[in-house]
Amino acid sequence: FIFQNKNIASSMKEGAMTGIARYFFTGRPMANQHQTWSDIYVTYWKSHYKPAFFVLSAYFIYRILAAQNCGQGRLPMILVLLSCTSWLITPIVFSPFPRWTLIRQDLREFNSFITGEAGTVEADIP
Repeated sequence: FIFQNKNIASSMKEGAMTGIARYFFTGRPMANQHQTWSDIYVTYWKSHYKPAFFVLSAYFIYRILAAQNCGQGRLPMILVLLSCTSWLITPIVFSPFPRWTLIRQDLREFNSFITGEAGTVEADIP
């Protein structure tokens, strides 16, 4: 539910900002076609991963600032952490064909994708 709600919110935001109603991929690939983790990352970077990393960064800054006050008045923000976690892991957990061999292969390919030069230019990410 949280992931689909984020899909809808991202689509509405993009439509309101650009004035263009484009098709928005809702995360349901073909049931018999495997999506690699790098494909998932490229698909959801702008709508899910980037906002999740921003909110998590703000949360950790909040925790650091709250620690200066000995933790008094600090809120746990469990729903914020739950939302960010679901935005990050839901596409991977519910991808088609989650077999151990494919998970190991995806992990190796995603590691080379992240540590390599691909995707460092904003034009590389749709």
